[in-house]
Amino acid sequence: MNLSTRYLGMKLRTPLVPSASPLSDNLDNIKCMEDAGAAAIVFHSLFEEHIHNEGQQLITILRTAPRAMRKH
Repeated sequence: MNLSTRYLGMKLRTPLVPSASPLSDNLDNIKCMEDAGAAAIVFHSLFEEHIHNEGQQLITILRTAPRAMRKH
């Protein structure tokens, strides 16, 4: 049975494309998904980690800034 399809201009052997999840954080899990029939994997945004880190840095700066700086 031929399950191949096209997605975003790519030819995939199956239409199975797991969405972004904690499972895609580990290479062994990705290999297992491929073995189970996944033709592609959707990963989390490459920039999500950067956004989180910058937010944490901003919170730290705001908490430690002198009161005079916070008023301006």
